[in-house]
Amino acid sequence: MNADWYTFKDSTKDVGGKLTLGLTNEIFRTGRQCMFVQFENLTRPLAVAKLASDFVSIKPGETYHVSIWGRIDRKNPVTLDQRVPLLKLQVDWFMADREEQTGETQFRVQPIPGSANRPAMFVSAKWNEFFVDMKAPDDAAYMRVTWTWETGPHAGETNGTAYFDDATIIGIPGPKEDPFADEPEMAEETPVVAPVAPPVAPVPVETPKPADPENLAVPVSTPVPPQAAPSQKPKPKR
Repeated sequence: MNADWYTFKDSTKDVGGKLTLGLTNEIFRTGRQCMFVQFENLTRPLAVAKLASDFVSIKPGETYHVSIWGRIDRKNPVTLDQRVPLLKLQVDWFMADREEQTGETQFRVQPIPGSANRPAMFVSAKWNEFFVDMKAPDDAAYMRVTWTWETGPHAGETNGTAYFDDATIIGIPGPKEDPFADEPEMAEETPVVAPVAPPVAPVPVETPKPADPENLAVPVSTPVPPQAAPSQKPKPKR
């Protein structure tokens, strides 16, 4: 699986020495370059350099092989007779929304070059792999991997250079995402409209035919009957 690494930073300061994380083409395991981690008179506690991945699409319940290869510089080695730095791995699981975490965060710690009571993990003669196999939670859709190089909280001084290459995640990839796909648009709410009664068809009105001019009726006014004159009674004779 190919992973995009979005965080690549060191912890260089003027006080307490330097911790530098960078790239070099003078040595590599594969490709043409690798990372180097240089501790230079580093007395500051909890100095951190970090390499972190972007969200990596996975399949729920599958097992993933998370690893990194390292070796020690021959001329400027990190040794066990000083304050030993640490390589730390953190794996976080996320659900499909990329915000809600699920399962338990996985942590692993490896001293550089190794522990005092066992063979060194990282040596100058060859590249060695530090890896962890872990199963994704049943509801996980993404994982994020963070590698850190840091000094402990106790006093001391750390010097030396180590190289790291091929930080990988091996397993069945999840669904491939199209970075150019448009986000689904939210459907607009449709206003509720009261039903409207269908319009009533107009009643056809018969157009009157033009009258025959020869048979036009001429209106005749009705004469008012004359009023009768008031009757006059004969005056009695005296």
